[in-house]
Amino acid sequence: TTSKPKTKPASKPTDAHYQAGMKAFEAGDGLEAVKQFKASGTKESVLMLGKIYENGCGTVEANAMMAHKYYKQAENM
Repeated sequence: TTSKPKTKPASKPTDAHYQAGMKAFEAGDGLEAVKQFKASGTKESVLMLGKIYENGCGTVEANAMMAHKYYKQAENM
């Protein structure tokens, strides 16, 4: 018998760091959001880091070079 390879359904990440990062991001706490997204390390978290640095969030100011770094990193994941 052949078994089908198991594939994960396409869904939003459910790791605790990502969720905490999103909560902090939505509350405007950029420093906490950056900390949580870095701890998560998922592609979605790295994309959120790019978004934070593209637009700024709370005390984290917009930084085009950092935004580019994280978008490029996510592209290569």
